[in-house]
Amino acid sequence: MRISGCGVLIAVACGSGAPSPPVSPVVVTPAHSTTQAAWRREAARDPAVEKRARLEAACFATPWHSSEPAHGPKALSPQTRARLDVLERECKDIHPELGPGRFVTPQSIPAAECHYGIGRIYFEEAHYAEAARWFLRVADEHAHADVGIFGAQLYLTALDVLHTHAAPARPECRELMGGDAHRFACRWCDKPDSGDACEVFRRVAKQLVPSAGACARP
Repeated sequence: MRISGCGVLIAVACGSGAPSPPVSPVVVTPAHSTTQAAWRREAARDPAVEKRARLEAACFATPWHSSEPAHGPKALSPQTRARLDVLERECKDIHPELGPGRFVTPQSIPAAECHYGIGRIYFEEAHYAEAARWFLRVADEHAHADVGIFGAQLYLTALDVLHTHAAPARPECRELMGGDAHRFACRWCDKPDSGDACEVFRRVAKQLVPSAGACARP
């Protein structure tokens, strides 16, 4: 399966204008999300939720440093920061109450493409921790969109780099890889158009969590 960028994202990024100051990824809270306080209460009641939060915090921590300079994050150019600024501003204009992927901006970029586009920019610049966060959002929040399965593949790739090359080591990334590969296999492997991605998910899951049980069915 070939992973390609989204045309609308390229058009928006190329028309971003003058470089912008550095910006941080915007976390857009979906309409169905709990508040931070409620999430903490839920985590306190559910050890699995607390464990997941701990693994993500350790694996996605920034900045990250590579044991091999060739794999380390690149310095973001003013042009790249400008592209990120455009897309992050678009993502911030999402209005869930108006329906999935609805915006009040002229570009009207679907939320799935907006999040995927930010992840791709970070991924191409070897900022794998930031990329992993955005691609996980794509895989989980936009699983039914065309880019959902692409985001899942690139998420696992980013985790693999972090697990293999981060210094100090991040074993938490390996644990996330195994569990999420199994989860992705359960989500996509019964679909006829999953292509070779399904085999990737199964292979990673079998290698890292051979004791994983059967997929839970609704």
